[in-house]
Amino acid sequence: MKFESMLENKDNSDNLIDSAKKGVRKIFLTGAIAAGISSSSTGVEASPIGTEGLDKSLEKNITSPEQKGIDMETTANPYSVESAELEEDILEKEYTLFNTPIKAVMTIRWSDQGGVMPFYFNMHENEKTSVKAAKQLMEQSGGRLLELQHGGGRLVNFEFQGKQYKFDPNRIFTSAGVDQTLKKYNAGNIPIDVQIEVYKFAEKLLQDFNVGAERLVIALHNNSEGSYSIKSYTSGGSESAATQDIHHNDSHDSDNFFYVTDKEDFDELKKLNYNVVLQSKNVPDDGSLSVYASMHNIRYINPEAQDGHEHEQQEMLQDFAKIIKTLQEKPPVLMVKL
Repeated sequence: MKFESMLENKDNSDNLIDSAKKGVRKIFLTGAIAAGISSSSTGVEASPIGTEGLDKSLEKNITSPEQKGIDMETTANPYSVESAELEEDILEKEYTLFNTPIKAVMTIRWSDQGGVMPFYFNMHENEKTSVKAAKQLMEQSGGRLLELQHGGGRLVNFEFQGKQYKFDPNRIFTSAGVDQTLKKYNAGNIPIDVQIEVYKFAEKLLQDFNVGAERLVIALHNNSEGSYSIKSYTSGGSESAATQDIHHNDSHDSDNFFYVTDKEDFDELKKLNYNVVLQSKNVPDDGSLSVYASMHNIRYINPEAQDGHEHEQQEMLQDFAKIIKTLQEKPPVLMVKL
């Protein structure tokens, strides 16, 4: 079923689920995505802040889940017995970046197994293999999948004042990342309004789907043959500065590897002899979701696989699903105000 977005007003949150089954209401109001979806088809408007720079023009407002009114117990374990009768629900939110629509679609697959419902996040629309692998696992054990739909490619394209711009949607979760990705993919000076709007889009997306309240985020990515692999994180590789520790199994395809921020996850995956990289605590700020997760004490994992390696990526997800169970035994990790 499709849920229409509405004005950001807690008093009106019931309107969000008028068409939903009664059992969904409790889960949405107590879970990680409680009443967070705001104004339908509302764009992020440019602010006349001037040209002093993105960092100075944007104030970070990082609050703890308690300050947001989020129940960490139900966020960590949003499953409810009332959900057992449900199979699948879809939550949609459409954003407008200037004149360009960007849709965020969350698929919720309910399971009668209980426990933590994994949260999957796919940002690059052309990386289909990872989505297929996650959906296959969700059919067996449930979960939540957030997908960005922005034209079918890897990058998001939009127009501002007659000029075309583009950016990587996995490089916009910090102000430094927004600046870097816009400079990388666009020639000339980047208008401050463009920088602000891209940052505001990322901030709104994270807020609407309460990503900051998640205890675990599973990013879904694919690569192409030889372009990006675990070798990128070895000494002298293009991503070596991001590496805290690495385990490379030569018998496995180097394009298939895990990238994690949690030392325990690294150790468990190393025991299974997977290719795995542990992100450095001093990772360069490129605005990626893994950097955002590290900044906010969120457990993050990317089961990266080559495009077309659906079976391999399913196995990677299935093996990590066993490790996910340890999440229920960990105390909640709260964000802190910086």
